[in-house]
Amino acid sequence: MVSALRLAGPPQWKPCLTIVWSEDGHGRVSKLSPDLAFRVRQKAEMEGLKFAKKWIDDGKPDLSLDPASDTKETSDVTTTYA
Repeated sequence: MVSALRLAGPPQWKPCLTIVWSEDGHGRVSKLSPDLAFRVRQKAEMEGLKFAKKWIDDGKPDLSLDPASDTKETSDVTTTYA
């Protein structure tokens, strides 16, 4: 899921990403907030989507020390199949 957060000051939007996937039979969630800002909300969302796709294609690396991402959180989730 990609959304955009409006920043204070001049009109700018920051992508906020929530990525959900299954790994080893367990549901996983990562919340990423790359250090990017755009004047238009739709541009922030599209660039956030590109960032998420690259993160997934790169093998979901740990971004906790990467300056390109100022916030990263990963957690286990319980997935129920009906």
